[in-house]
Amino acid sequence: YCDLGAGVCSARDADGHGTHTSTTAVGSYVTSAPVLGVDRGPISGVAPGASVIMYRVCSEGGCYGSDSVAAVQQAIADGVDVINFSISGGSDAYTDAVELAFLDAYKAGVSVSASAGNEGPGNGTANHAGPWVTTVAAPTSDRSFSSTLTLAAADGATFSTVGATITAGVPAPPGALPPP
Repeated sequence: YCDLGAGVCSARDADGHGTHTSTTAVGSYVTSAPVLGVDRGPISGVAPGASVIMYRVCSEGGCYGSDSVAAVQQAIADGVDVINFSISGGSDAYTDAVELAFLDAYKAGVSVSASAGNEGPGNGTANHAGPWVTTVAAPTSDRSFSSTLTLAAADGATFSTVGATITAGVPAPPGALPPP
């Protein structure tokens, strides 16, 4: 985040995306993960206990390839083992500057994992297709947490709908009508 008017510049990301992907990668093991009052059990990142170095690449103006290349070069110089790149782009592995920076990382012994982007699921929509990059895409899944919401009006009319949720639901107030 940079606010040059205030003279403040930080590696923190303004929307939490980089922080989220970092904790997915290296979050330490915890015995319980309560989300909105529902304990989802034990959880950890893929490599708990690993050290994280974050490089700010995107700003309010967007994500520029030159900044991405500079971050990859700095990561190589800093001796990182893995680069997690959760930014789309790189449709041509042999001419895109960022993809070629990933090739430099590969040659330096750095494993690169990159987001396939958000343009799918059609043919040819995955980005970062260089053979030196592990490209990861979000799958579709029929797994979800759902609950039924039932609303009752004072005249006895009811409406019920099923929706996705990550909570245990909202308890009915005392004296509420039971679901139909």
